[in-house]
Amino acid sequence: MEKKFTVEGFSAQLNLIGTDEANSLSDNPHEASVIEVTKPAAATRSFTMPRTTEEACREINKLKGKSLLAIDTETTGLDPLKDRIRLVQIGAPGEPPLLLDMFALEREKTISALNELLEDIGKTKLFHNAKFDLSFLKVAGVNVEGPIFDTMLAEQLIISGLGNSSVKLSDLSLKYLHRPLSKEQQTSDWSGELSKGQLEYAARDVTVLLELYTPITQGIKKAKLSEVAQIEFETLPAVVALELNGILLDRQKLEKLTGQLHTELEEAEANCRNLFGDGINLNSPKQLLEALEKRGIKTDKTDAATLKSMEKKHPEASVILRYRKASKAVSTFTEKLPGFIHPVTGRIHPSYWQLGAATGRFSCSNPNLQQIPNELRFRECFIPAPGNKFVIADYSQIELRVAAAISRDPVMLKAYRTGEDLHRQTAAILTGKDPADIDKKERQLAKAVNFGLLFAMGARGLSDYAENSYGVKMSVREAEEFKGKF
Repeated sequence: MEKKFTVEGFSAQLNLIGTDEANSLSDNPHEASVIEVTKPAAATRSFTMPRTTEEACREINKLKGKSLLAIDTETTGLDPLKDRIRLVQIGAPGEPPLLLDMFALEREKTISALNELLEDIGKTKLFHNAKFDLSFLKVAGVNVEGPIFDTMLAEQLIISGLGNSSVKLSDLSLKYLHRPLSKEQQTSDWSGELSKGQLEYAARDVTVLLELYTPITQGIKKAKLSEVAQIEFETLPAVVALELNGILLDRQKLEKLTGQLHTELEEAEANCRNLFGDGINLNSPKQLLEALEKRGIKTDKTDAATLKSMEKKHPEASVILRYRKASKAVSTFTEKLPGFIHPVTGRIHPSYWQLGAATGRFSCSNPNLQQIPNELRFRECFIPAPGNKFVIADYSQIELRVAAAISRDPVMLKAYRTGEDLHRQTAAILTGKDPADIDKKERQLAKAVNFGLLFAMGARGLSDYAENSYGVKMSVREAEEFKGKF
């Protein structure tokens, strides 16, 4: 027996269009077809929810002939390492959404059937925020093989960090389908008896995903980002593994470091108060500006770059920087880090965001392990599990190599093809010297110019960047001159 329900408020009709027409919309080699969405005046759509494991397996097997599957999960919480999947929803063109209650079905048989379906590399698996669902599925034993299409990552590429556009599923529904999508049930209790509203909500999400596939695919193609999108989608399994694996913390080393940092903080604070008095709030830029002015130091900012540029002339700047460094290390490292140790694994599992920055770079949160201070005493607090080792690797000048490939700049291409040092070549152009005569300081200057101007810095920014990142003094006038030569 199967339960059939009706989802209210839908106005979507899904039609599978032919391969030739589909290929004109997308250059993704994995896509054999694309879903075309039309919008009639009114329509309803049912979903299927098997009562028995045998019925569930039959329904799963019916989807084997489909080349596109929309997948979503409803879970008892947000932590895949301690919470559980309640529902797995699968949508396919021309079929009612399939809802699998993982609490009611035999786990082993259901997961085996799902693996047969989702390990098929001939099918595109469609998600929104795939990392979340893939993490829960992986922990549950469900393996999802590519190709994967993530509407959230795709939309992030389309907007490319411009504006404050949201990439939530409800916002994409409004943007592309011109209708609101209620998410009220998202935070409801999925551990008990499921209501009709919850089931309708679960079915609606995969139906909307199918409708979004065509306009977002077209958006990616129009922006000429198909290759980039493919790279991002193929990165997902590695990001999932990175989060689930986490990293081990040496608590004894952390405790030792905590003691050192507290001592440094106390000393730095005492030095600041000796200079500026006991009544100052050292974390208030306004009060610091007033305190510096009283000592005859004129500045309109107290950010790190400004203070660093003042150090040689005004020792007060060094005192403030030492206080801030110690304060940040204590507040963001030793005080918060132990709170992120997972109760199940005993490891830290940060969240990694592939397109977390507006520039498209990775970002990290809870905690931000991308910004651990580059000092041995901090780094040695992170250790491999017994019997394992860390393998540390880095691409050589990867940003510049990508720039060379895109720009086809002959000087850059020649340097990489012949194994020359690009920074030395740049230094030779900037200084008018022979590459063999370039010294270490001049090479550092070239590094600042290469990496700074590659990301469109102005002369003032380049001057500050050269000093703060590479210890190279460069006037604004020199920066302007170097920018022209570059």
